[in-house]
Amino acid sequence: MAAVDKFIGKWEFVRHDNSEALFAEMGIPEQAAKMMVAAKPHLEVYEEDGCLVLKETNHSATTHFEKFKLDEPTEITTMFGKREIIATLEDGKLVTRGNKPGDDLVAIREVDGDQLVVKVTKKNTTGTCFFKKI
Repeated sequence: MAAVDKFIGKWEFVRHDNSEALFAEMGIPEQAAKMMVAAKPHLEVYEEDGCLVLKETNHSATTHFEKFKLDEPTEITTMFGKREIIATLEDGKLVTRGNKPGDDLVAIREVDGDQLVVKVTKKNTTGTCFFKKI
């Protein structure tokens, strides 16, 4: 998986932009959205058993976990239920998108120097998270 090597490592949250609007578009309850906006997660990306793993933690508790092989449908569990995604590499970016009709949530992860930029889009609303490599 040499193409994903630049994503491998530990990343510290820096800031996010437009998350409140994105969470509203996603239908996340207001109280949960406020907690998510206040969170300052760390992200660890690593390989395990031929899969890429994205593990997000906040105060030592795992808050989000994705484990997938590129180009293969994978079921993940979020705090709001299960969804099927497919992950691809597109122009050096790691893209995950819903793999079922009606699931239009797309996450695009791109490394720029020591920064990881994560853009999540639902319909026409995009929220962006910035992480710094540690």
